[in-house]
Amino acid sequence: MSFIIGNKTLLSEFENLKKSGRISHSYIIEGAKGSGRLTLARALSAMILCGSTPFCEKCDTCNKVLQGIHQDVRELIPELDPGVIKIDDIREVIKETHIKPAESDKKIFIIENAQQMNIPAQNALLQTFEEAPKNVIFFLLVTNRNLLLPTIKSRAVTLKSERLPEEVIKKELERRYPKKTDIIDEAVLLSDGALGAGILVMENGEMGKAVSVVKSYFTALDTDPTFLNLSEILGKKVSEDRKFMFWVLTYFSSALRDVLVLPVSPDTKPMFFTDRQMCDRLSKVLKKEQIFEVYNTITTVLQNFAKINTVSALANINMAMSSDFSK
Repeated sequence: MSFIIGNKTLLSEFENLKKSGRISHSYIIEGAKGSGRLTLARALSAMILCGSTPFCEKCDTCNKVLQGIHQDVRELIPELDPGVIKIDDIREVIKETHIKPAESDKKIFIIENAQQMNIPAQNALLQTFEEAPKNVIFFLLVTNRNLLLPTIKSRAVTLKSERLPEEVIKKELERRYPKKTDIIDEAVLLSDGALGAGILVMENGEMGKAVSVVKSYFTALDTDPTFLNLSEILGKKVSEDRKFMFWVLTYFSSALRDVLVLPVSPDTKPMFFTDRQMCDRLSKVLKKEQIFEVYNTITTVLQNFAKINTVSALANINMAMSSDFSK
């Protein structure tokens, strides 16, 4: 199973279920965003449809399933915004459950972010669980299974996508991005055990640039702990690039939280700082009450980001970061 990183025990156990003919009709795959839930669902689908045991990963069936193009494996992936799966979406799925498979003897439906189904949609899916043909299998991918109706949870087997050790994620990111090593440590930390989240930081232009900017800011502050105007650090056009500004403020907030928390709680996992010594030094030279004020200001900006004026928001943050930022 070389194409998938992690979840080896789960895949092995599922292979044994296939051998014994005990595959269920519905599964919930729970895991954090970027933890590989879709990759895992595709792997399990390939395992079900492949004619070999263990599944070969090389045949036409496996290749199609793993690429998301197999006719008998339907993937329903809702848009992030507004991101609601409605009853009409599920009704389309219900119709397809009664159409005979085109390439295999089973039909598999993968519903990404299934926690975004509204109540009518969940009730319709529940009815589908009870009435669908025996050759139909569902995978519901969720970040939190408790957002599903109890009746759905009771009729599906829950599988949990495991978090990966930081060293595994770092090794994979170094393999994929040998020319972008400057932010790999931060990407590993921000991934929180989810490889996909680390990849997103590396590949998303705004996120990667934001990590670099915030890292540079606090490195400069560590050298000269006096007031640094955030607008100057971000650049003149930041107000025109809302996505970039959002990620900068998000990481900036995480870094401030680390400065406040890590020195007094050394066992706490950092949210941004990979250099804990720098964090400790900054906590000694920056005023705690001022850090709180800046942190709270940024938190308020992020909570209302959809409707704020970015120029005014930066002005408010810079006002909080007065010339007395250092002790």
